[in-house]
Amino acid sequence: MGRSSKKMGDVNINPLDWQKEVLRDTSRFKVIAAGRRTGKSYLAACTLILAALNDKKGKVFYVAPTQGQARDVMWDVLWEIAGDIIEHQNINNLELTLAGGNKIYLK
Repeated sequence: MGRSSKKMGDVNINPLDWQKEVLRDTSRFKVIAAGRRTGKSYLAACTLILAALNDKKGKVFYVAPTQGQARDVMWDVLWEIAGDIIEHQNINNLELTLAGGNKIYLK
């Protein structure tokens, strides 16, 4: 897709019922007790993308114990969900710029 054809509505978010409940919750901090392969990383990616797509200008960060873990856990998931609205990416800096200009950083 060319830059001019990207629009905010081209996000492929399909959360599970429990993820929808967490996304709707307005609490500033959320603690989720969930085991392996339940969708925690997918939920985090959805949260990052939605935060970056809001009307406020700014930066959104995902922080992991190491930069390698941040890349391994989140990079592909972000591309899977928001690939159509990613206007620029820098794999070396683990930085994505979405339609609208806001950036997601993996640290």
